[in-house]
Amino acid sequence: MPYTSTGGLYVELGGSPTYNKSTDTAAATDTWMVPWAHAFDFCDEIMPQPILIGGIAYQPPRWAFRYDTNLKVDSIDLTPFFSEEPGITGSSDASDWAKMKVSYKVSDKEEEPEEDNDDPETFLTHRISIGAEMMTVPGRNVVLETPASTSGSASASAVEAAKKMTDEDAPITILMPTAEHQFTWKKVLNPPFAAIYRNIGKVNEANWLGADGETLMFLGCDAQREFTTGSVEPWTLDYRFTHRCAKPLDAPSPLTWNHFYVPKTESWQKLEFAGGNNAYQTGDFINLFRHS
Repeated sequence: MPYTSTGGLYVELGGSPTYNKSTDTAAATDTWMVPWAHAFDFCDEIMPQPILIGGIAYQPPRWAFRYDTNLKVDSIDLTPFFSEEPGITGSSDASDWAKMKVSYKVSDKEEEPEEDNDDPETFLTHRISIGAEMMTVPGRNVVLETPASTSGSASASAVEAAKKMTDEDAPITILMPTAEHQFTWKKVLNPPFAAIYRNIGKVNEANWLGADGETLMFLGCDAQREFTTGSVEPWTLDYRFTHRCAKPLDAPSPLTWNHFYVPKTESWQKLEFAGGNNAYQTGDFINLFRHS
């Protein structure tokens, strides 16, 4: 006779198992008599909850139906065994037993892969999108190209003056190359929300992901988890960063997020506010990838 992992005997009842198959799906049930003292541990054995290993949440495999391993445990019903037997009261020996009905079905989503060194499970994805942001600069800092046909018809000073744009002219729009980094971190049981709130709008203090200090900014994250009828799934976090990865002509290198174009000096300057603080403070991004 079979025993639970905690040593409790369980006995299959008449009419078990059942199996139903259609063109679209299949379902099955097992019905056992199990001691109440072992019933709840047995439920966890059959349908285990996610566990934390090395900071990552893993879903242990659920029991499969003995005659069709594509069917996994979907639900468990525990009822007093004596309620099925007329004349047996709650004070009898039968009251120590529970009737356990285990229902199996085809999983609604793909089963989590088992640990395999040859087929490791992906828990972190890094995507990079390279593009540009629009920026405008005052027109007075731009000179017009002089056509070759007119270069000799006026004095050098007059030509130079004609090339200058004035404040009334439309501003010039330039493209600033940037790279967007997105990390998707899966199976997070305890997201580091305190570190997320603390680092929003901050920049890297030192080189991180190959980005020079203060050139990579943390924009925030999207956090999501699913609640099912059987359990609560771990969180999935999507982090977003933006990197100033190139610079316009005459800008300092590296061009950080704390550099701003100052029309008065016609140059890029690192500005400070009262108290000596920069516009964007530095943060410690490694804490974004540690469980709280």
